Amino acid sequence: MRTTMLPVQYRHTRRQRLAIRRARRKSKEMRECVAHMNELREKKPTFVRILLSCYHHSQLLTACSCGSKDRNGKAVLRRVACSDCLQAPLLCRQCWVNKHTTMPTHWAFVWNKHERFFEKYDFSRVLKNGAIRLGHTTAKAARRASGTFLHPRRSERDSCYRDSVLRV
Repeated sequence: MRTTMLPVQYRHTRRQRLAIRRARRKSKEMRECVAHMNELREKKPTFVRILLSCYHHSQLLTACSCGSKDRNGKAVLRRVACSDCLQAPLLCRQCWVNKHTTMPTHWAFVWNKHERFFEKYDFSRVLKNGAIRLGHTTAKAARRASGTFLHPRRSERDSCYRDSVLRV
């Protein structure tokens, strides 16, 4: 019994046959991978919900513990979180600034009510007219100096500036 031979242009070398087998194996692996991806696509809403729950604050838009009221007489809501403090609670803007007067390098995450996500703000943008105290001052000295860009006062004992406030 004789087998018919293919013409030379249709014969594959050993290397080509191995490459064809590898390609078939890869296509089978790709089909399996696509099947797994389709399975994951069905679970996508669950994954998104779990991932976003890690960034959700349960105190968001609840009344702040300071009990202060806004212009309309409503309780001020918690909208600011610190990115640098460990397990810091959500606070209103004024409470966050009061807590961070000695930590002006911390970043605030402020809730954007229009876009519905937290935006990263520096210290000066948390309040409308935020001020950073420079030097070793007290809160009374900072309040006295409000409204100025740089308010140096010389101490009688030494020549260093004290009670300086920088408006930002």
